[in-house]
Amino acid sequence: MSKPARFGDIRVGDELSQQSWTVTKADIEAFSDFLYPATARHPERRGNPHIDEEYARQSIYGGLFVDGNQTVALLCRMATDWLPHGSLVFGISEVDIKFPNPVRVADVITFSGTVSAKTTEGGRDRVELQVLAQNQAGKVVAAGSISTCVPRGDEMNKQGA
Repeated sequence: MSKPARFGDIRVGDELSQQSWTVTKADIEAFSDFLYPATARHPERRGNPHIDEEYARQSIYGGLFVDGNQTVALLCRMATDWLPHGSLVFGISEVDIKFPNPVRVADVITFSGTVSAKTTEGGRDRVELQVLAQNQAGKVVAAGSISTCVPRGDEMNKQGA
């Protein structure tokens, strides 16, 4: 289905447009620069298994891996790209994601999602999405739900959007 324009266009069972990501070491480093910036006290950021290869090899993952927050950010981007304008930032959102397997450099991750529920309660229209991220071997690397308010078309017009 193409991007719905408003809450009324969304149906339980709708599938979000899939997205994919080929993981590079530069992607991991850029996100780590954002999340774990170097400081005067820790200029080399040693001990971070997302960017310190020696430390990561000694971890339970045996090498560098993507921070789960980066995977969540990309799942949220997929949801935001599909949902009507203003969703995920318009009202209260909840994100509940599990990470059964690590994401590594050179993995090709496919993000997908399905609308699992649609409700109106307390004057708010909410959509719940079941989301999934899988690597090129079909292993699940992230799975869970994103629940968010979706603005009505008339609310966005009042805000000038």
